[in-house]
Amino acid sequence: MGKGKGLGRGLGLGLGDRRHRSWSALDLVSFGSIPLVEVSGLAVAAWEQGTFLVAVGDHGPDLAYLELAAGDTDVTGWRVIDLSTISAPPGSPRVKQAEAVATDGIRQALVLIEDPPVLLVLDVPDRRLTHAFGLDGADLPGLGSTWATDPSSRGEGLVLLPGGHVLVVKEKKPAGFIEFGPQGDPPLGVAAQTLGQAAHGWTPPDEDTLTALAWWPASAELDDLSDAAVGPDGNLYLLSDKSNAVGRLRLPLAGDAPTEASFDQVWALPDWVTKAGGLAFLPDGRGVVAVDQPKVGRNLVTLPTLATWPGPTDA
Repeated sequence: MGKGKGLGRGLGLGLGDRRHRSWSALDLVSFGSIPLVEVSGLAVAAWEQGTFLVAVGDHGPDLAYLELAAGDTDVTGWRVIDLSTISAPPGSPRVKQAEAVATDGIRQALVLIEDPPVLLVLDVPDRRLTHAFGLDGADLPGLGSTWATDPSSRGEGLVLLPGGHVLVVKEKKPAGFIEFGPQGDPPLGVAAQTLGQAAHGWTPPDEDTLTALAWWPASAELDDLSDAAVGPDGNLYLLSDKSNAVGRLRLPLAGDAPTEASFDQVWALPDWVTKAGGLAFLPDGRGVVAVDQPKVGRNLVTLPTLATWPGPTDA
């Protein structure tokens, strides 16, 4: 991709606002467009059919995806699936909106619905929903009461783990990380080796409900958590709308001894990003952030390659 092409047009903008004096700031490289309003989740999929950028929004039931080889994020290059009208398993809830999306390395997109709390599995090439899992967090100590009473803060990010497990990123009240899996399974925890296995495919379990197995409340470095993405370095990166920042999670999170989850570095997003809604990394290592706004156009921002993000001493 040449300068000013591919994922949007190049911008002559400098460093963003440093919300915290110890945070390094990221440049805004270019912008593009996703054909959704209020984008709430972003992922990059390395499927058998090619490499795609995938997006969902919390204003409607659509999932949009773009083949990256097409080289442009013009709205006309995207394909859109209406999740409320396609074939679905019996008893699946009618999709009205989505909060997050994650993809495996074969052909699946997993979509997180917040109310009711459901995880949908979409076969993208066939345009059909193959599974619908309820998410039960009511009985986990330290989480159950807020999970049951506050449906608007159940989940904003989704990360695939082995063995039919997933990591749900809880936005607020309180923010943190929930591992879900089949009832009775021990929690896997979060580490580089568990984060990387989804590239080989995610196998849906036989159960209809995934149960909360572990809970790690987040420390206060970020004001909320809006999305998550595994970086090319194997680390987990978290997007914060209220802090207008990206944080790198300090790993590992032990499954057998859940403790507070913290961040070992935070970067301020550029000023142009006013409400960050989705985070992903392109195959070449560049970060992309979706902007949650009530219109289509300039709602996708490209950041520099992760390997060039400044360290703490470069701020």
